[in-house]
Amino acid sequence: MPLPYNNMNKVLVLSYHYPPCAYGCSIRVVNFVKFLPAFGFKPVVLTVEPDYYKDHAADDSSHESAMPADIEVLRTASLEPRAKMGAGLASNSHQNPGRPAKIKSAALRAVQQLGDSLLVPDVQILWAPAALKAGRELLTRPDIKLIFAVAPPFSVLIVAYWLKRLTGKKLVLDFKDMWVGRNQHEHRTRLCSLFSKQIEKRIVNAADRVILNTDGSYRHFVARYPRHKEKFLLIPNGFEPQLEDLVKQSSPELNEQPKSFKIVHTGTVDTDRNPQTFIYAVRKLCDEQPEFAAQVKISFSGKVHHTYIALVEELGLNNIFDFLGYVNYNQNIQLLCSASLLLLLTTHDAPDAIPGKLYEYLAIKKTILAITEDGAARDLLRSLKAGKAFYPTDKAGIKQALWDSYRAFCKGELTAPEIALKKYNRQHQTGQLAQAFNQLLD
Repeated sequence: MPLPYNNMNKVLVLSYHYPPCAYGCSIRVVNFVKFLPAFGFKPVVLTVEPDYYKDHAADDSSHESAMPADIEVLRTASLEPRAKMGAGLASNSHQNPGRPAKIKSAALRAVQQLGDSLLVPDVQILWAPAALKAGRELLTRPDIKLIFAVAPPFSVLIVAYWLKRLTGKKLVLDFKDMWVGRNQHEHRTRLCSLFSKQIEKRIVNAADRVILNTDGSYRHFVARYPRHKEKFLLIPNGFEPQLEDLVKQSSPELNEQPKSFKIVHTGTVDTDRNPQTFIYAVRKLCDEQPEFAAQVKISFSGKVHHTYIALVEELGLNNIFDFLGYVNYNQNIQLLCSASLLLLLTTHDAPDAIPGKLYEYLAIKKTILAITEDGAARDLLRSLKAGKAFYPTDKAGIKQALWDSYRAFCKGELTAPEIALKKYNRQHQTGQLAQAFNQLLD
């Protein structure tokens, strides 16, 4: 049972992304916030107003409605352009926005791209003045004992660094993704890259604890900052404990052998997560195996880049592919439960990152087909023997894997191995985080 709130230490949770934002960045922090009271810490969340999230089609209130009612959340404005000026534009691509909407969307993208190119470490540094002011005021309260800052965006860590300098409170950083060493940051101007390295070094030096979420990112930090090794703690991404209940409670027909061979992918599909080879492999297999073409159904939930939707139309696969756009968390779980095979696409610029959806896939206990470069996601799948991984250029291998999976499905033999999942349960992981907090306060 959670302690009464008035007996708890409070922690300032500094996170740019927070519900109703449905990006993966918010899911990790929202679960920490949800479960921390059970371990003796009451979160006080400092975040930005929702109008500044880049894509309002990604709004999802299901996480927010599941939060304890008395979690304190303070939202501030930012100097960034409000994203709602482009809200809902081309989010699911079946829509053709009018000329005024296109102009607004293009203007917003231009401003964001300019900011991403020139501002260090990212455009969200424009949130820093308001966040710093609000955070300093909150930390005058004696019951808030420490600061917990979640990145990306990495500007959040700069705010947290200065809050520690100004208040002397203990500081815990959570790197959901790598900052220095990630390709999208290294490809910016040389000066921006140099500044980022120096800023990260100073922030890590100041932090009292640094949380990493993959073995690869942990090794990188130990190699880069060996004298701070004792600060580093590995807490991977995971799945929400109620997911297993949702799977059990899903419609009975979803747990039976489906009539069609259904492949499901959830999450954003952009130029960094490229399904092009997969789409071509499906077209080739449909041409070679008419029974596969008659039985396969492929669903994508989340934002899909228009070029891939255009490719599906060009190849005449409209009757096979279904682009659902954003659906809420519970609907996503229902969709995953209905699948025969789960498709995983990883971003090519972050080899040490593991998509949060992979842990949900594992909890769903369905076979996984991954299209990924070498890196943490491939290593995890290999170690757990939870699916097959193929390089993005391996069209023949992907096509053969689809055919093999389909044949196993027809025989009722398409099953996933049993995996010990406790360490990926987000409530268990929050206990690890709370233990780190307690060690600092002791």
